[in-house]
Amino acid sequence: MLTQILPWDMKLRVTGNVQRRTYASQGAYDNAGVQVGAERLDSRSALNVQVHIPVRALGCTVGLAYDHIRNSSNDAYYDYTNNAFTLHLSYP
Repeated sequence: MLTQILPWDMKLRVTGNVQRRTYASQGAYDNAGVQVGAERLDSRSALNVQVHIPVRALGCTVGLAYDHIRNSSNDAYYDYTNNAFTLHLSYP
């Protein structure tokens, strides 16, 4: 995790991770349901970027976030990419 204080008391936070998993009890299948492997093998990477912006006039903080997940798998159902943007407002 990396946290950086920016001008005007804004905060930037970046986190990421990589995982490799083997599912020995699950076979891997293609989109037609044909088995392509005796065990499912996944490699997952994730990135999260957040910016927190204090709004003193309203006494709150606005947050913006981006999440990216890439799951590579030899099973077609579990091979995907996900992107999400969020906006949140918090009061102390």
